[in-house]
Amino acid sequence: MTAKQALRARIDEMTEEEAEELLDFLNLQDEPGTLSEDELARVLAAEAEIEAGQYVTLEEVKAKYGLRPMRFACRTLRSATSSALASRPGHASPPG
Repeated sequence: MTAKQALRARIDEMTEEEAEELLDFLNLQDEPGTLSEDELARVLAAEAEIEAGQYVTLEEVKAKYGLRPMRFACRTLRSATSSALASRPGHASPPG
């Protein structure tokens, strides 16, 4: 099955609402992003804060709140992806 055939099959299974959401998403990809004056001002202010060293790293947030790395989620996703690909003809499982 080609990629286009697979997409058509997936689209045929969608509800009208899901198809509208997908179409909205695809249309957004075609439009150049523009910021309002307020959004641009906020971005520039945030960049100035970063330049002044007023930020925290992800590692600092994790340490402060006792959060662990998401390695389990990544392994689970990689495993699920590998399993899905392995079940398809012509696809070899990635090392992992």
